[in-house]
Amino acid sequence: MDERGDFQAAVSAYRESQKFDTKEERPNATYNLACTLSKWGSPHLQEALAELKKVIDIDDNRRLASQDEDFKNLRLDKELGPEFEALIKKHADA
Repeated sequence: MDERGDFQAAVSAYRESQKFDTKEERPNATYNLACTLSKWGSPHLQEALAELKKVIDIDDNRRLASQDEDFKNLRLDKELGPEFEALIKKHADA
């Protein structure tokens, strides 16, 4: 759905899949939700950053997010871009 540009349907599907990860052990749905929200653009960028913050320090997400083209809109946003970059840097230094 995301790849076809149906961001609303993709967001709904990722949110539904998050319900099954009650112990928050599988960050993929949340990471992909953040990607989709970022690709969807404004006004969803703040939510994208909030979702990414939940999983940035799990697995290899920091490195992935630092290179992921899906975060282009978030990275380039005048207000949230610096916060996104600081989040990546903070977890790179940890």
